[in-house]
Amino acid sequence: VVNRISQLIIEELQFDHLLESAASGIIGLCSDATAGVYYAYDQNSIYE
Repeated sequence: VVNRISQLIIEELQFDHLLESAASGIIGLCSDATAGVYYAYDQNSIYE
């Protein structure tokens, strides 16, 4: 059971890293914690 849980956690971490790498290559994501609003921005524009 422990091995399965550890494997699942590792897979999730790798998946998150893949998403972050792909997102940072094209679109950057930042969050405003106080407003709870996410902003997606590229080199030209900022979308709310």
